[in-house]
Amino acid sequence: MNGSVWRHPLFRAMGAVILVAALYLGWTWYSRRSASLQLQERLQERSPEAQNQKIVDAYGGDELRILSFYGVPGVVRPGESAELCYGVSNASKVRMEPPVEHVWPSLGRCVQVAPGRDTEYTLVVEDAAGRSKTARLTIQVRAE
Repeated sequence: MNGSVWRHPLFRAMGAVILVAALYLGWTWYSRRSASLQLQERLQERSPEAQNQKIVDAYGGDELRILSFYGVPGVVRPGESAELCYGVSNASKVRMEPPVEHVWPSLGRCVQVAPGRDTEYTLVVEDAAGRSKTARLTIQVRAE
């Protein structure tokens, strides 16, 4: 009877059942742990701090940036006006050439112009450290 009990088919079947149960429990623990970690990462991405940082990054972070500069319409008739719209981030000074009144740092602002002929406008922005960036656009005047 030495060792013959362990060779019995019932004990072999129990060993297989125990092995399958251990594998099942291990896989269940692993998959739930993995899902829990993924959920924690998603929740951290949705935290107010993470959302705020995404917004700050979208507007240039701490870098001087011209977010937009465009004219509407791009072509006018003599005597008509157009709007120059701009958006800047982290600027301390804003000016346009040729000079346009009432411009200042803003995420989104439009000013009216009435060019007498084709005019190229240059947006110049500066930050507190003296760095600058420029953007250009042309409003065309057509007598059509």
